This record gives sequence, C-alpha cells and structure tokens, in this order.
Amino acid sequence: MENDLPENTMSLVMQIGDDDKVKVILACNLSAEMDEDDANYYVNLIHGLQESLPLMSDHFAEVGAKTRIIEALMGDDEEEGIAFEPDPDLLQAIENQKVVSFKKKMH
Repeated sequence: MENDLPENTMSLVMQIGDDDKVKVILACNLSAEMDEDDANYYVNLIHGLQESLPLMSDHFAEVGAKTRIIEALMGDDEEEGIAFEPDPDLLQAIENQKVVSFKKKMH
C-alpha cells in the first residue's frame, strides 16, 4: 500500500461513521532493509491492535480515562511524566551483574 508515512512508521486511524461505528484503518511504511522477522512482528502487532480495538474498546476507554486523570493531577510541571530514580541498591546490583536483562520484545 502506497502512503506518505515516514519510513519505519505505522499508523492506526479510527474513523467514526454517522452510525457511531468505528472503522479502523491501517497504514505501514517499513523499510525494505528492516529485518524480515522484525517487520513481520510489527505488521502482526498493528493488525492485532486493529482486531483488539472493537473487542476491547471499553477497556481502552477506561485506561484512557484513568491516564487523563493522572495527567491532570500531575499538572504542567510534570511534562516528562513520572520520573524514575533508581534505588542505590539497584544500581549496585546492576554494577555487580546481579540483574537479568531482557530483550526489547518477548514473544
């Protein structure tokens, strides 16, 4: 599908019809140089989101409502979101290699 998206970008658009039904439209522009397994993962991801939206719309709306409340309570001072400052014991454990690292995606 031809589109004007920047390279390595995926888009999910929700279009609300006159009958209040939501149509989910996908667009992808993944680089031809991207690893095939990675590209398939991302295409599967966006298709999974497309299928999940109608099934889980109430859940997503509830999460969105809670997120908006949290953002409103945090105010303008916290534009960066919640700041994480690691405990000194965690930093020491990382330094001593006592922490297990995970890949960016687990499947």
